[in-house]
Amino acid sequence: DRSSAASDVYKRQAYDELYPLEKTVNWVGRGYARSGSNQGGQQYIFLPPDNEAYGHLRKVAERWYSAPGMPSGPFPIWAGFGADAGIPVEQFRNGTFALELTKFDGPGRMEAFMTNMDLYLPLFSSHETGRRVSYLVPGSHTHNETAFTKPGRYTLTYRAIARGVDGKIIASQGIPFVWQVGGTRPA
Repeated sequence: DRSSAASDVYKRQAYDELYPLEKTVNWVGRGYARSGSNQGGQQYIFLPPDNEAYGHLRKVAERWYSAPGMPSGPFPIWAGFGADAGIPVEQFRNGTFALELTKFDGPGRMEAFMTNMDLYLPLFSSHETGRRVSYLVPGSHTHNETAFTKPGRYTLTYRAIARGVDGKIIASQGIPFVWQVGGTRPA
């Protein structure tokens, strides 16, 4: 039974410390690759490639403010998600569980996805209701792009969810995940 406080379930790692997620803000500020990096230049604007897989992103916006999946340097932020290796998947039907986006509030649109050249794997969408759940694997984490159409403050509420072997829903309480896109770095 995981009916404990949200701060016992969701943590954010920053600067080698763990913090309760509800006490943090992810900042999408300017970030540049280190000199000599093969990425070169800015890393906070995502331009969807001229590739059919990215067509729906290009229809929404030509450029997105982005927290890249693999930044070169400390900024901008990389904010993937993951699951503890000790999750009791034997208690879940088919051994599966997921992260669900239950609420969204912000001035624009958010998309989270993994990308590598022609590969595009959608994870979450603020506006496409069919893309509100992503399965998790115990002990793993993602390196996803988190992209926004407009600057401003966004609050995404997530919960962990599974179906027990008895068929009943098992869910954590929802916890807000706050993003500040642009502006001054929050303290």
